[in-house]
Amino acid sequence: MWYHLSNNFTEIKNPITELRRPSFDYLDVDVTQLVLCVAPTVWQCLLSLSGRDDETRYIYEVYVKNPTPAEEVNSNIADASVTSEHRITPDVLSMNGGSIETKLIGKLRIAKEETLFIKTVVRQKSVQPNADQEREVFWNVDGTGEWTLRERGRHVVQAWKSFVQE
Repeated sequence: MWYHLSNNFTEIKNPITELRRPSFDYLDVDVTQLVLCVAPTVWQCLLSLSGRDDETRYIYEVYVKNPTPAEEVNSNIADASVTSEHRITPDVLSMNGGSIETKLIGKLRIAKEETLFIKTVVRQKSVQPNADQEREVFWNVDGTGEWTLRERGRHVVQAWKSFVQE
């Protein structure tokens, strides 16, 4: 299973039967290619979006097999070793039978500064928790599916350091 964060809860269809052009024009994004970006964890999706304005992000589980590593699609992706970004391309969609199941599992609210704390700890300590670990340690998920950090501000760093074996 993979994750995708979206600005709009209607952007991702279930099932995915067609791809879209990226809406951001950064060095690591080719806006001419049809694609959908996924990552193995929510925090990795979040880091792939860092530097953009704070907003609510909708969290999707994406049940795709064998998405393409992002750096194979575009070698300009500088943080792919941290984010483990992968791309669903037309070839990947075709290899998945032309249809990929998705599920909206919640919405994420996080301050830009907290995203930067996470990025700093990941880079300094090489800490990369998996999806189960991140849910246990970092996120509160309420009854409505809203995800927020268990720890706020600089306390985020302490939660991430709990994974470091020193």
